[in-house]
Amino acid sequence: PNILYVPEGDRPSHFRLSLKAKPQASITVHFASADPGLEISPTTHTFTPQNWNTPAVIGVRTTNSSPSGPRNVNIMQSFESADSAIDGSVIELVARVGWHLGFMPVSMR
Repeated sequence: PNILYVPEGDRPSHFRLSLKAKPQASITVHFASADPGLEISPTTHTFTPQNWNTPAVIGVRTTNSSPSGPRNVNIMQSFESADSAIDGSVIELVARVGWHLGFMPVSMR
């Protein structure tokens, strides 16, 4: 996703990470955030030439030590691979933590 919405509390949000093409070598992705109140699970995932087309499902939730209130947090996805074109790449995912989404019915008159 472009933005991941993470509610406050124990309920995690999830996102999927997938590759668009079969890699020549294994790719390990490390997930981290500078926000100490954010828990990411799993913290790593390895794509291989055999499992490359199976998306990784990553869970993100706030912890009890998480500050309350809405804030934006970056989740870093760092790539490690024997393939030099991929090794060292970093992608940031914006997470909006503590934002509450609501829906209101709309009626046409």
